[in-house]
Amino acid sequence: MRTFVLALSFLTIIPMPRVGIASDEEMNATLGFFPLVGLLVGLVNAGLFLVGVRLWSPQIAAWLWLISNAIITGALHLDGWMDTFDALGSRKSRSEMLEIMKDSRIGAVGTTAALLLLGLKWSLLIVSVSTITALVIAPAVGKVGVVLATQAFPYGREKGLGQALTKPMQLRGWFLSLGVAIVPTIAFLRLPGLIALAVSLMVGLAWARTLSRKFGGLTGDSYGAVNELVELVFLLVVFARVTI
Repeated sequence: MRTFVLALSFLTIIPMPRVGIASDEEMNATLGFFPLVGLLVGLVNAGLFLVGVRLWSPQIAAWLWLISNAIITGALHLDGWMDTFDALGSRKSRSEMLEIMKDSRIGAVGTTAALLLLGLKWSLLIVSVSTITALVIAPAVGKVGVVLATQAFPYGREKGLGQALTKPMQLRGWFLSLGVAIVPTIAFLRLPGLIALAVSLMVGLAWARTLSRKFGGLTGDSYGAVNELVELVFLLVVFARVTI
């Protein structure tokens, strides 16, 4: 329960009981609960989406989903997405890019990247009325992408919380994190959902590999950028209209 509370307090702004200072082992153990936290966030987002559809329109509902997602997560992943693109857009040295990601200010490249991301998500959300389950699962899949990135690539800074996350995760953590995403995907979205899950995670790993090469490892901002891309690709594939 303590580990789950740590994961919730780390990934959301939901008020939680104080649990004191967490050890590196405890922070590493929170990885297994990341997708479960994503699923809870997805449930809240989808609930507000349904309210928006019933009271107004799919367009308003899509905005409610985006606003809910940003508020509950404290825009943590979106901030990482913007910082990552600001660093990449600077075309500077590796050390300078890492410093840019530390800067609390947002540049033109990061702002543009955020607008494009949110615009594409909004467009996907307004066509999702018939597949609400995908909106619940998408944040969980994004968190699986983060889990895979932490375990597959080194941390890019000398010090930071990410060092604890990159330590090998226990087997039960793998079962929990993957199961929370895979089981509901198969149960509710069937084959299209499973394909979307596989494609989004492969794209996420490729994106994480690119960022790791650029920065000499991943950072907290990189994890946010991975989360956002995996979530986006999952929705893109789920709602793709394929005709043969």
